[in-house]
Amino acid sequence: TLFFHSKLSILGYERTKAGGAWGTYVNKNHFAGYVGMAALLGLGHLMGQSRSDRARSIRQYLSGFFKSARSTVTSLYLVAIAFMVLGVSFSSSRMGIAALLSSVALMAAMLAASRRKRTVMLLITALLAISILLSVFGIGHVKNRFQGVWDNALGKRLEIWESTIELSRDYPVIGSGLGTYSSVFQLYAPEGLSSLTRQAHNDYLELLAETGAAGVLIVYVALIYFIYLVSRNWLACSKKHGRHMAALGALSAVFYILVFSLTDFNLQIPANAYLFFISCALAYALLSDTPEAGLSGAAPPATRWKTRASAIMLLCALVPLMALSALQWRAESTFPAERSFIRADDPPRITSPAEEGKAKRAASYLPGNDAYHTLLGQYYFNESKNPDSGNEKRLELISKAIEQYSLALGMSPASINTLGLLARAEFSKGDFLGATRRLDTALDIAPTNYSSHLSYAIAVTNFIEAFPEGMRRTYLRKASQEFQIGINMNPGFKRSSAVLVNMANAFLMLGDSQKALKHYDLISRYEPWVLPHIVKSARIHLDSGRYEEGRKRYNRLYRFNYKDRESRLKIADFLAEDVSSRPEAPELRDLLIKQLMHLKEWSRAASALSADLGKGRRPDEDIYFEMGNAYESAGETERAKEMYINVLSLDKKHRKASMRLVSLLKKE
Repeated sequence: TLFFHSKLSILGYERTKAGGAWGTYVNKNHFAGYVGMAALLGLGHLMGQSRSDRARSIRQYLSGFFKSARSTVTSLYLVAIAFMVLGVSFSSSRMGIAALLSSVALMAAMLAASRRKRTVMLLITALLAISILLSVFGIGHVKNRFQGVWDNALGKRLEIWESTIELSRDYPVIGSGLGTYSSVFQLYAPEGLSSLTRQAHNDYLELLAETGAAGVLIVYVALIYFIYLVSRNWLACSKKHGRHMAALGALSAVFYILVFSLTDFNLQIPANAYLFFISCALAYALLSDTPEAGLSGAAPPATRWKTRASAIMLLCALVPLMALSALQWRAESTFPAERSFIRADDPPRITSPAEEGKAKRAASYLPGNDAYHTLLGQYYFNESKNPDSGNEKRLELISKAIEQYSLALGMSPASINTLGLLARAEFSKGDFLGATRRLDTALDIAPTNYSSHLSYAIAVTNFIEAFPEGMRRTYLRKASQEFQIGINMNPGFKRSSAVLVNMANAFLMLGDSQKALKHYDLISRYEPWVLPHIVKSARIHLDSGRYEEGRKRYNRLYRFNYKDRESRLKIADFLAEDVSSRPEAPELRDLLIKQLMHLKEWSRAASALSADLGKGRRPDEDIYFEMGNAYESAGETERAKEMYINVLSLDKKHRKASMRLVSLLKKE
């Protein structure tokens, strides 16, 4: 899984959505972050193994090193490091490649400062090897990636960084709170930026936004003190051992992530964060407890009280973390709130009272997780739509949904999704003032987010009956404006049937039938099998006197639902309503009779034919013959014979009618 993000990729049946190696990661930059740290740790360990070679000259040293590579362990290390370096290259992560080269250069500088010429030469050889690997494998793609660095990479990141700095100015001392960046950032997001932006792509700026000057001061002082201790111990050691080389590799891995964090958020990924802190611990431990303690560079052994204090501090840090992890595991095992990292193909939902109980128990384990309250609110709201529920039960369920949504909103006050769900529930209860307040809040929080505008417009259109009659046109006009704003922000919604339907309904309620017809026709172009909306399009034509256009809409709708009998019956019902209200359109009656006979709805077809005669249509042999067929198929033999006799009275040579009449008489 080093270079492929799925098993199908290994087999060649599936390609990644973007170029580069992802491994088991979602983001190739995080893949490069982990593999780069592992490569530097391996390089340090490999240099530590070579310390047993005591050759005096550089040539003898390098010769001895490469001779030692014949051993199995060293050969495996060389191959593994080469593959990890290739992994960083194949990931096409520009910052990953730059940080890796910078970290190897740091190792060379540290060794040069301690006058280790032979090891410096080894690192120079390593740099040359990395260059050769890059030149042989994929340097063209890497070069193209670096050429577009200003246009493609820093463009969006600079916008995010500027907005993050603006955010930190509003929360200068203690920040907005750990873990709140993704929610609070929506208030400052620049126009046109995706609503899926959850990190600052700069761990330093994100730390500043979430913890303020106080948090930054604590973290930076600790980091600087750590670097000072490790560097001092390294430079003070005149006699380097294998463990010192391994410590240098760990320090380079730490430096690698610190550089990488300037443009990404590797430390937000658990696996990368764990390896980073392991590297910190290795660098400090390997340089602080050596046999050459004292002036040779190692720190003196810790006193007993320091050991106990460190153990107590570690315990105090681990106990809450372990307790939280246990609660998280318990909640997820009871009822999972998420089934993927960002967007779930099968999102979690509650579908039964048993699952409702599980979700409540899971919420009790993690009372601060808004996802469980949102799921419970959706369950209650969906149950309120059950036609078997009485009005009292319906209002009770809606009240429960509002309660759960309110709890979720209290935990994530800037969640546009929760605000929209709460507004729908309040509309259903008849509280249009509270609902519109929620929608206005969503617009204020994320004025540059297209989803807040579309959610506002769809909610108003769907629940317009909850508004006082005198205010409906005002809100419908605002909804139509919000539709247009949302589509301008994300033109992809021009083909969304949900958006087009609600836009058409809004225009229809405003009395602008032409704009409504335009949007209904767009729906029929993208989804020609959808019943109610194309029926509305047909009726707009019929109301305008364009009977032939209306008939064509019905005919097309029937054709696209040819294999679905239930849908065709619904189409016939819609058409029957229009036939009864428009007696001046005989082409509609003919289409209805044709569809009913095709559906083998003989009784309804015969009734429609009789009604057709009653509407003033001139009787002829064809209509009588069709009625005879309909009555015969429905089992009404006497009426069928009567219709065939009517046919023969008009046309004595009508062969088909004669044959059907003789057949019926023989059966008697």
